[in-house]
Amino acid sequence: MLVEYSMTALQPILATHEQLLAERAVLRLLRDAPVIAIMDSMKAEMAAMARGRTPAGSDRIELVVQQWTAALILDELSYVRRANPAFTQGTDTTPRRWMGHWFPGNGKAGDNPDMLSRSTVIDGAGQYEVLGQIDPARPPVQIVASMFAGTMTHPAPLKAEDGAATNPDAGIFRPIGQLDETQMDIAPDGSFRILLGGQRDGGPHLPTEPIPCSFGFRPMMLDWTTP
Repeated sequence: MLVEYSMTALQPILATHEQLLAERAVLRLLRDAPVIAIMDSMKAEMAAMARGRTPAGSDRIELVVQQWTAALILDELSYVRRANPAFTQGTDTTPRRWMGHWFPGNGKAGDNPDMLSRSTVIDGAGQYEVLGQIDPARPPVQIVASMFAGTMTHPAPLKAEDGAATNPDAGIFRPIGQLDETQMDIAPDGSFRILLGGQRDGGPHLPTEPIPCSFGFRPMMLDWTTP
C-alpha cells in the first residue's frame, strides 16, 4: 500500500509530488495486461538475439525491458500533461524504495550516476519560464539545459537532403538548442531563469518548434551531498 504524502512532507529536490504521481501511474501500467504482453514479446525477441543468449545478457533482459517500458510510460505521461508540464527524473536506472513504494528505475539513454537527469514535455507553440536555484557554496560542476523537437513516444520526423522523409524513429530528440552553466546568468545567490520558446527577452533562452518539445535539465555533481 502506498503512503499518502502532502506537498510539505516531500523532499523538494527529487521526491516531488509530480514524481510520486508519475511513478504511481507507471507501477499501475506495468501491471496492465496489454503492457505485460508487449513486454513479454520484447523479452522473447531479445532472448533470441546473440547477446541475449549469453549468461550476462540473459540475466539483464527482465530488468532492461522493465526499465525501458517505465521510461516510455513516463515520457508519455509528460506528453499527455504538456499543457501543465512538470519535471520528472528522465533517466535513473537505480531500483529504489522511496515515497512508500518500490520503483524499478527507468532507462532510455546513457545513465550517469553523477548526473540528475530531469525532463518534461512542453507545447512548442507556447512560452515557458523555468526558475531554479543552486547552492553557490556547493555548485554542480556542470549544468546542461537542452531543448529537443519531439518526444520518445512522438518523434519529430527528419528529412533527407533530397526532401524525402526518413525513418521517423531517427527524429526522436532532434536537437534545437542547448545552454550550459556559463550561459545561464546564475546570480550570486544561485538563482537563475531560463525562457523557453517565444521571443527572446535578452536573458537565457531556448527556442522551440510549434510541436511537442522535450526539455531536459541535467546538473552534474562531484558528490551526492550537492543539493
